[in-house]
Amino acid sequence: MTGYGEAQFKVDGIQLSCRVRSLNHRFLDIKLRLPRFELLALDMAIRRQVSRSFERGAIEISVSAENTSGTADKILNFQVAHRYWEAAGKLAKDLPKKKKVDLPSIDTLLRLPGVIDSSSAESALNEFTEDELLEKLIEPALKSLKKSRQGEGKKLFEHLIELLEQLDGHLRAIEGLEAPEKEKLRNTLTQRARETLRLLSNTSENTANLHDFEKRLHE
Repeated sequence: MTGYGEAQFKVDGIQLSCRVRSLNHRFLDIKLRLPRFELLALDMAIRRQVSRSFERGAIEISVSAENTSGTADKILNFQVAHRYWEAAGKLAKDLPKKKKVDLPSIDTLLRLPGVIDSSSAESALNEFTEDELLEKLIEPALKSLKKSRQGEGKKLFEHLIELLEQLDGHLRAIEGLEAPEKEKLRNTLTQRARETLRLLSNTSENTANLHDFEKRLHE
C-alpha cells in the first residue's frame, strides 16, 4: 500500500525530521538513509521498529537534521573525541616501554578531524539515545505513514465497491436480455434448418424428415 508520513521536533535551534514513504511490494523492503554513517545502532533500532509496525511494502526512511537558529555554532562531537582518546591510550600501551609517550592534549584533541563538528545540526543526533529518537521522531513518522496507508486503503475499498456495483448492474441488464436473445437464436437456427431440409426434400425420405421436423417444432 502506498503512503507517506513524517514527523519533526526541535531542540536548541535544531530541527530533526523523519520522512517515510511506502510503495507496494510483496515483502518488507526497508531502505534507510541517516545523516551520519556511524549511527549503526540507530539504523538497527529503526529497522526493528519498522518490522514490528509493518509486514510488507517497500519503505524508504530518511532522517535529517537542520539548523533553524540561523547560526553555525560548532558542537563538540564527544563520541569521536572519546574514540581518538581511547585509540591514543591503546597506542601508548603498545609502544615500547622505554619510549615515553604523552597522550594528546585537549588542544590537540580538538584539532583532530571530526571532533569539532561545524555541522551542528547532524551532531544534535548524538545528544539523544536510540530509544529517545525512536519515541520522539521515528514512531510518530511511522504512525503518520500507517494513517496515510489506511486512508489510501479506504479509498481503494470504496472504489472497488463502486466497480462491483456497476458490474452487478451490467449483469442484471444482461440477464434481462438473455431470454429475448435465446428466442432470437432459436428462431434463426430453426429457419436455417427448414431451408436446409427443403433443399434436401427431393426424395420421399427427406420429405418425411421435413414434415417430422416441422411437427416437432409445433409440439
